[in-house]
Amino acid sequence: MKPFLLLCFSLTLSLATQAQVFVKTKPRQPAKVVHRPAAQKANHIWIDGHWKYNEKHAKYIWVDGHWMKENKGHNWVPGHWQEKNSGFVWVPGHWKKHAIHRGHHPKHKHPH
Repeated sequence: MKPFLLLCFSLTLSLATQAQVFVKTKPRQPAKVVHRPAAQKANHIWIDGHWKYNEKHAKYIWVDGHWMKENKGHNWVPGHWQEKNSGFVWVPGHWKKHAIHRGHHPKHKHPH
């Protein structure tokens, strides 16, 4: 069973690595004004739009922003272009679990 799980993990990691698009120049900020529509449901956060590189057409395309349901206990980390090997790769936005600070307690004010 362990070899099978290891193989599955390796294939998943391999596919994730292959899915990354490497570009020499990251895109500029959008020249258009992006309007954020009102939230349609409670407990949703706005995910900004971003430029995505389309390999088939060898150009950037704009992906509109959208509302997404909150993931309780997590923060949204926006997608961003990360410099790598004299170029850039797109790191998709994702949820990150809140950090738990052990041993840190807020100071309480006592009435005098």
